[in-house]
Amino acid sequence: MPKVSLLMQRRLAYIFFIIFLLLVCFYVYKRPLYNWDMLPYMSLALKMDNTDARLVHDITYREAKKNVPAKVYCQLTDTSHAYKRKMLNSKVNYEAVLPFYIVKPLYVVSIWFFYKTGINLPAATVLPSAIAYFFIGILLFYWIFKYLNPLTALATSGIILLSGPLLVVAKLSTPDCISALFLFSSMYFIVEKGKYSIAFFFLMLAVLTRIDNIIPAVIIISFLALVINKISPLHYFIMLLISFICFFCVAYNATRFGWDLMFYPSFFKNNMVTFHKMSPAFSIHNYLSIHISDAIVGFLFSQVNTFMLLGLFVFVGRAGRFRQLTFDQMFLLAILVIYLTRFILHSETADRFYVPYYLVIIMLLIRKLSHLNMGHPEH
Repeated sequence: MPKVSLLMQRRLAYIFFIIFLLLVCFYVYKRPLYNWDMLPYMSLALKMDNTDARLVHDITYREAKKNVPAKVYCQLTDTSHAYKRKMLNSKVNYEAVLPFYIVKPLYVVSIWFFYKTGINLPAATVLPSAIAYFFIGILLFYWIFKYLNPLTALATSGIILLSGPLLVVAKLSTPDCISALFLFSSMYFIVEKGKYSIAFFFLMLAVLTRIDNIIPAVIIISFLALVINKISPLHYFIMLLISFICFFCVAYNATRFGWDLMFYPSFFKNNMVTFHKMSPAFSIHNYLSIHISDAIVGFLFSQVNTFMLLGLFVFVGRAGRFRQLTFDQMFLLAILVIYLTRFILHSETADRFYVPYYLVIIMLLIRKLSHLNMGHPEH
C-alpha cells in the first residue's frame, strides 16, 4: 500500500506540474516583453522568402505596428532615441545590423516556420521561447525529481521557473531560451547520465542557435577530454572539427554583409566599439573601458554573483588538490571558465545569457545536499 501511495504522489506531482507549466507558458506567450531585437529577427524570417531589403524593412515595421500594442510600437520606434530613429528611417543602416542576428539560424528558421503556419510575425518571435521554456521546465522537474520527494520537487521546480532570470528569458524575442534548453540538456547528459555523444549533439544545436555557443562547446569538450579523460583523443579531435564546421557554417551567413568568416574580428569592430562608443576604430583602451563598465553593471544588476555564491556551497566539505575534487566540483569550475571566457570575448553580463549555467549550479547544489542527507559519498 505505501508503494502505491508513493506512486500516486509521483503521478499527481507530474500532473500538477504539467498543468502549472502549461499555464505559465501560455502567460509568457500572451505577455511577451517585445524587445527591439524582435524587429531584425522578423526581417530575417521574411528574407527567407524575399530578398528585397527595402520591402522587408517596410513589412517588418508594418507587421509590428499591426500586431503589437500601440504603446509598445511607439517605444520600438521612439524617434527621440538616436539608434531606434536611425533604424526606422534608414534601410541601409538597418540592413547593416542584421549580421548580429543572422548568426542565430535555428531561431530564425523557427520564426519563419511559425509565421508560415499563420501566426503573426511578432508572436512567431516569442513562441519558440515559450516552447523552449516548457521543455526546460520538464527537464528541470524530471532531474530534480531524482533527488527530492514529490512535493518538494514540485515546489522547488515552480520557484525556479518563476524566478526572474528564467521567466524573463521566456518572454523575450531572442534565441536565448532555445539556447538555454540545448545547453541545459547537454549538461544534464554529462552530469547525470554520462552520455557524452548525446551531450555533444545538444552542444551543436546550441551553436546553430547562437554562434557564441562555440565557447561553451569547446570548453566542455576540452574538459571532458583533457581534464577528466572521458573522451578519447580521436573523438576529441572529431568533436572539435565538427564544432568548428558548425561555427563556420553559421558565420558564413554574415559574410554576405562583408563580415569576416571568423566572425569575431567583425564582431569586435562593430559591437564592442561602434555600439558602445560610436568610435570608428578599435583600441585596447576602448576594450578595457567597456569591460570595466559592463563588469560593474553586471555586479550591480545581474544574478551572476548570487549563483556563483550558491556554487561555492558545492565545495563545502572537500578541500585538497584539484585531482581530489569531485566531478561536480570540477564541472562547476568549467562553468566558471565558460563565464570568464565569454565575458572576455563578449563583455555581457545579462542574465539571459547565463540561464543554463544558473540551472546547472542549482542542480549541482541539490545533488550535493542529497548526497549529504543520504550519507552517500560524492562522485
